[in-house]
Amino acid sequence: MPATSSEPSTSGLTLTEIQALQFSILENMGHGSQIRRLLDEIEHIEFFVKDASGAFMAANRAFLRRSGFAREEELIGLTDFDLHPPEIARTVRQDDWRIMSTRQPLLNHVEALFIQAEKLEWYRTCKMPLMDVNDEVIGVMGLTHPCAEPEPSLETIPSALRQIVNRIRDTHAQPLRVSELARDAGIQPRRLHEMFIATYRLSPQQFILKTRVQAAMDDLLHTRKKLAVIAQDHGFVDHSAFTRHFRNITGTTPKEFQQRQRLLPEPWQKIPMQVSTER
Repeated sequence: MPATSSEPSTSGLTLTEIQALQFSILENMGHGSQIRRLLDEIEHIEFFVKDASGAFMAANRAFLRRSGFAREEELIGLTDFDLHPPEIARTVRQDDWRIMSTRQPLLNHVEALFIQAEKLEWYRTCKMPLMDVNDEVIGVMGLTHPCAEPEPSLETIPSALRQIVNRIRDTHAQPLRVSELARDAGIQPRRLHEMFIATYRLSPQQFILKTRVQAAMDDLLHTRKKLAVIAQDHGFVDHSAFTRHFRNITGTTPKEFQQRQRLLPEPWQKIPMQVSTER
């Protein structure tokens, strides 16, 4: 149980004393620019703040870089509809409204986002309601990061590995054996394993599974196919294997992901904005 206001904690301080100590240091930090500076130094973690209407109010350098902006001032006032295709922006905005109306965070959530080159990537996001000094909801804030390591540049990928990666992506739904991939590229399977680990931090088999799951996620987002059909279309032996690998990579099941997409209302503009202020 947490310490009460009069009970000593492991540090010997009561809860009241701990809260007073925290408040004193946070108050002396002022407007939080020091925390913003720290967030700017994190390469692959994106931070953002949006107001209740969905307009961006703040973002760190990683978010700006992925979105194609050189300065934060270029982003302020824009919405997800300015950054993403309508179907993705609607999904993101629906999540924001749910967070604000329920005051509940959205944690470890997988979503599709576009990088500036219009390439679809999958991100893991945590979002929380943004509160003012009166404990009223005024927006959302969050952190997001890619579900996988950033794609290495072509210059750093050995030609044999690049050939195999292209083959996997083009034929991911077909039976793929690592030994055959290595043989066709003229290298030993052990060497191929080492190359994948060094370049992608994944084994060849893990890379194949991740490619299949990402392709299946696109189908779940953009089609109404049945799960069994999607599993078959992307090389999974059965629905059970599809669900198991999908959950291991994304943290959710295909069914949960697909159901979430079908909950999106249409048209988006008819949804009333309701932010609860009850405590």
